[in-house]
Amino acid sequence: MSQNKPLRGALAGASAVLALGLGACSAMTGESMQSSSSSQVRDAAGQTQAEVAKLSPKEEFELYGQRYEHANKYLEQAQRALDAGEWEWTSNGLIPPGGGEGLAGATMENSYSLSMSRAIQRGNAYPDETVTKGLEEFFTKQGWRIGHDHVASDINLAGFTDDGYTIEYVFRDNGRISVEARSPTYWTNDSMELADAIYSRFKVDRRNQSKPGERIAFPRWEGPAARSTS
Repeated sequence: MSQNKPLRGALAGASAVLALGLGACSAMTGESMQSSSSSQVRDAAGQTQAEVAKLSPKEEFELYGQRYEHANKYLEQAQRALDAGEWEWTSNGLIPPGGGEGLAGATMENSYSLSMSRAIQRGNAYPDETVTKGLEEFFTKQGWRIGHDHVASDINLAGFTDDGYTIEYVFRDNGRISVEARSPTYWTNDSMELADAIYSRFKVDRRNQSKPGERIAFPRWEGPAARSTS
């Protein structure tokens, strides 16, 4: 069953569960969570830094591609739950921003998370209760926990997936609605090198809007490194 609660409270609860899990792992070795981060703390995929260190650049690249596709599927579901028409592109999620949140020992250099978003314009009176209840039902059917919040005049509604992703709608009083899919944090050997490997290979796609499900294809490792990363 999904559980309605304030959005900040839901996020805090999710962080607390993660922290408890990491703390238990540290307790088993008699070390602090921070000191064990390089060898004991597991990321959202269940991997430690030591395990990720064994991955080749190609393996890390392809792993990011899998997570990119996974996050895009969540984003598509969330868009369709509200509107199957045209959405404005606000973030394609192709280049990994540095992480550092929700994972003990994580920094902007040794971890990353994915984030992608779209936006659509509606009337100023939007949303009404029918819309928000419909989105809550969508979250509930997926088995996801639900969070609500108000930030200034914005209405925030979020769903928290069982694999650590957050799907969040933001309704602004000018009728603009955005939806974002955010991943949990994953270890990497070097977030900048990973970003460079992706950026140098993907084909520029400057589309402004599209229907749900349309995305920039993730490049192949064997594809040409067409851009300078210097």
